[in-house]
Amino acid sequence: MGLPFAGAVKTYAEFDDVMRGVKAVTGAVGKEFEMLTEKAKFLGRTTSYTSSQIAGAMLELGRAGFAPKEIDDSIAGILDLARATKTDLSETTRIAASALRAFNLPAAEMGRICDVLVAKATEQSEKHLAKIAGKEEKTEGTTRGRPKKEIHADEPKDKDAAVAGLKIHTRLLRDLSTNGGVFV
Repeated sequence: MGLPFAGAVKTYAEFDDVMRGVKAVTGAVGKEFEMLTEKAKFLGRTTSYTSSQIAGAMLELGRAGFAPKEIDDSIAGILDLARATKTDLSETTRIAASALRAFNLPAAEMGRICDVLVAKATEQSEKHLAKIAGKEEKTEGTTRGRPKKEIHADEPKDKDAAVAGLKIHTRLLRDLSTNGGVFV
């Protein structure tokens, strides 16, 4: 009977610890801090992320200079981006925050930034899969006596998240600059 209770206490302590970090970094007090805490709990109950993971993303946003209201406005879009791209939440948070700040947009625009990042990531994934499919068609059978599976086993399974994020960010900048800074 004591183990489930101990697990709950540990989970709460982890969440509380991260939220104290959010408080320290953002300067949120009173109603602002309560708003962020409740938002993290709510999203922890209603999404695939835990409250502690969401608090960690809030902490990343705070470290990026986001005010409590900006964090509240941004967090849901970031969760959608991380889920859609299947990337680490903290890395996704850093990429999205960087993109928002690069365009000097208000936090209320985070949803649009995340939508563009998802579109770009999807586009790149489709191109990458098409490239792999093209390789497999050209290398049917064996190459130098090695089965086709072994040739592809040497390739990395995932791109480095930071490099992928930078490439997406660069493409986003290029696309926005050609559209006069307007999302289409």
